[in-house]
Amino acid sequence: MRNKKLFFCGVLILFVSFFALSSSALAYTAGATIVWGPGTPSYNASATLHPGTIDLSLVTMGDFLGRTAANPNAIGFGSSGVAVGWDDEWVGGVGNANTNGDALDGLWAQIYTDGGWWDLGSAYSTVAAFTSQDHGPYLGEGLEYRIFGTNTLWDNSSLSAQATLTDVYLDGWRDHNSTEDGNGNGWLSDDISGVFNLDDSYRYIKLIAWDTDTYYEPEIDGVGGVVPEPTTILLTGLGLLGMGAYIRRRKKK
Repeated sequence: MRNKKLFFCGVLILFVSFFALSSSALAYTAGATIVWGPGTPSYNASATLHPGTIDLSLVTMGDFLGRTAANPNAIGFGSSGVAVGWDDEWVGGVGNANTNGDALDGLWAQIYTDGGWWDLGSAYSTVAAFTSQDHGPYLGEGLEYRIFGTNTLWDNSSLSAQATLTDVYLDGWRDHNSTEDGNGNGWLSDDISGVFNLDDSYRYIKLIAWDTDTYYEPEIDGVGGVVPEPTTILLTGLGLLGMGAYIRRRKKK
């Protein structure tokens, strides 16, 4: 009887830890229409759409390195935050072509199909990308890129398989403030943050535009590595320990 209790406690803890990993704060209040389907860049039917903000305490922001070893700058750069407020407006030439894209401040680096590189500082298997949106459709605009990883900087031949979108935070990284939505269309420049899983852990990230036609020039506010929630790691470990104890006891019989 005791063995069965250990097993079921382990299963219950694993279930709770899974729920904790997939939950988010429900802060989203905008009235924008969300179109989620195969036509959306990076669409994954298994991805979770969260109506809140991503937990930034789990994200370590990367350093934007530029397009190539010889060119440390983005093609375009500007602001959809600090210079014009957080409505879906923008102004070009604000900030720096190399340091925009390093922090969540509304200062973006504009990326095309040649791509841009970020150094995460250490290897991660999960990354988050933060866009500064200047036009709709707002969900597509927020995900108009592809993400790859490598541990060899500037080496396109070593890039991983394309990362898989697992989570979309509809409120991005800041709580929605309707007073900032001057044109009343229901979304702001900092909405939509995507979380992606890679096939392994990588230090360097290459992000490229989704295509050359409709979704061809994402403005990227930042890219960061994501660590699992500490409480989730603990719960998962406890769950596995409980199940392991049950299995060991059965083998001794």
